[in-house]
Amino acid sequence: MKKTISTLLTFAFALAALGTATGFAADYPKVIRIGQVAGSFNKPVSTGGMGYVQANNLLDEEFKKEGITFEFVYIRAAGPGIQEALANKALDFGQSGDLPSIAGRASGLRTRAIAGSRGGNTYVAVPADSKIKTIKEIKGKKVGVSLGTYMHAAMLKILKDNGLTENDVKLVNLDNATVKVAIATKDVDVAFFGNDALTLRNGGLARIIGSTKNFPVWYQSTGELLVRDEFAKKYPDIVKRFVKVFVKGSYLASQNKNATLKFNTRNGSALAQLKEDSEGVSALYSNSPKLDEQWLDHTKRSIALYKKHGLIRRTFDAEKEWVDRSFLDAALKELKLENYWPDYDVNGNKKKK
Repeated sequence: MKKTISTLLTFAFALAALGTATGFAADYPKVIRIGQVAGSFNKPVSTGGMGYVQANNLLDEEFKKEGITFEFVYIRAAGPGIQEALANKALDFGQSGDLPSIAGRASGLRTRAIAGSRGGNTYVAVPADSKIKTIKEIKGKKVGVSLGTYMHAAMLKILKDNGLTENDVKLVNLDNATVKVAIATKDVDVAFFGNDALTLRNGGLARIIGSTKNFPVWYQSTGELLVRDEFAKKYPDIVKRFVKVFVKGSYLASQNKNATLKFNTRNGSALAQLKEDSEGVSALYSNSPKLDEQWLDHTKRSIALYKKHGLIRRTFDAEKEWVDRSFLDAALKELKLENYWPDYDVNGNKKKK
């Protein structure tokens, strides 16, 4: 009888253990969605570190035992659209420039900044036969820009340097693809957009009258990899491993600048355009995931700037209320990459050890 009771107890414990294990596995989400800004060529591919993650199926490899499906969601509404999708829980992770990310957080969207990005340029273009020669001459003109994006942020800084404000121009909100067409067809007089401006110039459709290229780092963009706070609380292990995979992708992108530029043409960009845009910038700098001094200073200054211009209603302490370095620090340590990427100071210079 004792043996029978013992056997039954052992069987009961085994069932309980199996149920616990099954419940644990079932607790993982079946699908994880990652928001990406849709490129102007509308190709469903990512570039840079996340591009290497996608191209090499690194997330599938990391989570093959759990059987999680990863979906990359490309949003034409760019960063603002990504924030909206995060708010609606249609995304779990997302990447965007600092203006939409900051605006989302300032409006109460519970996200965490878990890795960084930096170095995006903005170009000021006019139709090829336009009589406009300088930024000062765009007063009163029809200006195309994707509102709420890093190009919008750069526009504010460039206008200020030329004694202008947003109220001095007629803003037209255009996405990344449409703004190129608008310049080529002369539906706008001026446009602030990314390095696609170089392709239009090379094709004889536009002239560039200004840019953030070779300007102080304050004029260029920073961005972040975001995760919904609710998701991070529920699945901290997934976030830790996700960031580890992202760091692997960033490492691959940092290895060889020319190879990565060629890889980045997968989204439809011309290699010559990418090379010109990145002149003088190392792959280590442009593909660093670190939330270092340069990234944090840029973020703090951006919060103040956006509040001044009424783009956000309230400010917040980025270091205390938004940044979560724990996942990135753990990933860098596990991969032994703590010292691979330099830390950069507020001016974008390598900090001395």
